Amino acid sequence: MTPYSPPLRLAGRTKDLIIRGGHNIDPQAIEDALLTHPAVTAAAVVGQPATHSGEVPVAYVMLTPGRNATADELRAWASHHVPERAAAPKIVEIIDALPVTPVGKPFKNELRRRATERAPAKPCPPRPPSSPHSMTELS
Repeated sequence: MTPYSPPLRLAGRTKDLIIRGGHNIDPQAIEDALLTHPAVTAAAVVGQPATHSGEVPVAYVMLTPGRNATADELRAWASHHVPERAAAPKIVEIIDALPVTPVGKPFKNELRRRATERAPAKPCPPRPPSSPHSMTELS
């Protein structure tokens, strides 16, 4: 950076970044895609822990009063409108209201907690095979 360079602008938070396999996914891109659906009035996306890929995107959406959409329909919509296949949400949950902070911003910590509770428990790593030479014989 030189003294004449424009200032850097950082947007978003690193803790919001979803890491799926080798992909760094910005949840804002998924939220923006969902918000283009005519039945969606609000959307928030968080990462849910996944055994094989690190995290998978999970979307929480509020529907516009008087409009209908199913979770499957919204998941398909997002799959067609996100910038990359890895960003397509694995789960879309329709909720009555997004949890918000006292200043009215989406409270993603609560949504992360819900997504983590839904995640399957990580399996225990397999035991190494036992060797016949690993046991000491008593004579």
